[in-house]
Amino acid sequence: MKKQTDKILFRAAVLASVTIMTACSGNGADNSGNGKDTTVSVQVPSTYTETPGNYYGIDISSYQGDEVAEIGPEDSLTFIICKATEGINVVDPDFDKNIQTIQSKKVIYGAYHFYHTDQDPVQQANHFWNTIKTSNVIPEIAPIVDIEDGSVPQGAPRNNTQIQQNLKTFLNTLEQLSGRHPMIYTGYDFGSASLTDPTFAAYELWLAEYSGTQQPQVPATWKAKGYKIWQKRDNYNINSTQNDFDQYRGTKSGLTK
Repeated sequence: MKKQTDKILFRAAVLASVTIMTACSGNGADNSGNGKDTTVSVQVPSTYTETPGNYYGIDISSYQGDEVAEIGPEDSLTFIICKATEGINVVDPDFDKNIQTIQSKKVIYGAYHFYHTDQDPVQQANHFWNTIKTSNVIPEIAPIVDIEDGSVPQGAPRNNTQIQQNLKTFLNTLEQLSGRHPMIYTGYDFGSASLTDPTFAAYELWLAEYSGTQQPQVPATWKAKGYKIWQKRDNYNINSTQNDFDQYRGTKSGLTK
């Protein structure tokens, strides 16, 4: 997710040409906490139009600056996912501002945590959820952990057994705190090499795969289940009106489950 993005230009006229799926797959073609007691407002709507189709979104952090503010009503975005935290103590400096902007755009909201394999998983889960609670706005999309090559310290040996054991601890802790089953974001290469435990298939996959093909390669762990969201590109052409980025296939209510 640490990428450079120039500008987002999704236009309704472009997405109108997308073939609407006649069945909701929701998984792509491949087929204990120490948090403070804080009052939060749950943003999950009671109903969404149950029209299955292709829905598009973006993910942002302070790296993109004020890009999300440039999105207008003519842009055809259904969801925006923003970075909340990283490691055991980092909060994205634009997190609160991005939440407010996302709410003003009236799109579906999600938040993610950038995971560090060399830091305590329980502390990371608590840091993530405490930050969300303090914002007083609960994401509609299940909480997401971003684990990728950059999660491993540069030059450090990669102990996949330890990585997976600690990630499970993070996921279990986050589920206890949030009451929701988290989602995993990872790339094809990292997922194929380092997330091989079949128990991870119980978690929905947000897949980063930039091959440019009609359907992405899916790590073996999720091969049978498939992905929930496909991050199709790691950058944008500033003048593009055709390139999409994060694609979800299903119904809007399915995106929030």
